[in-house]
Parts: sequence; C-alpha cells; structure tokens
Amino acid sequence: MLKAIYGVITFTGTHLGLSFAVTAMVLLRLSLVFKVYASMYFYVLIIAFVLMFCPIPKPPQPKPETANTTSAKSAQGQSSDPHSPGKPDGHSSPGGQSSDLRQRNQREKDSDGVEGDS
Repeated sequence: MLKAIYGVITFTGTHLGLSFAVTAMVLLRLSLVFKVYASMYFYVLIIAFVLMFCPIPKPPQPKPETANTTSAKSAQGQSSDPHSPGKPDGHSSPGGQSSDLRQRNQREKDSDGVEGDS
C-alpha cells in the first residue's frame, strides 16, 4: 500500500516539477514566464526552498562488534581482517594459508627436526 502511495506522490511531483521547469522554454518570454509562475504561486520554488532546510533523518548505524564476538571469531579461526591467513581468498592456497606462511611453517618443522637429532 505504501509503495503505491509513494509511486503516486513521486509521479505527480516529478510531473509538476518538470512542467514548471519547461514552461520557460516553451514561452520564451520572461514576462510571460513570471505571469505563469505567479499564477501557480511559485509552488516549485517554495517547495524546493523548504526541502533544502528540512532535516533528513539518518538511518540507524549498525552496532560495533564487542570484544567477546571478536575473540570468539578468533577462537574459531576466523578474523575480521579479510586478508588474514586464516581466510581463503584469491591470494591464498586452497588450504587457507598463504604460500609464505606454509614455507615458514615448513622451515620451522625442518629446524625442529634438526635440533631434535643432535
């Protein structure tokens, strides 16, 4: 129902506003344009002027995440950073780790194995 009302109001407003603007181009005489605008009580200019100073309500802002939800995501292996190694993206390997991270992990394993042998 509201959608239909909105449609009627916007159609009517657009039609009246464009008619008001085109009048000057059709008449091509300033004195006639002012007579026509005066007969319509300068409604478009008045409405436009009033709307310029009407406050527009801002949509509600989403609530920021609390520390608990952030730590819960970290515990699950998820991060709020889209480029973190835990999340697969276009730059990560299929396992979710970047190649640099896998190489570093492999080097750590190799160095641990060498220390354990001696």
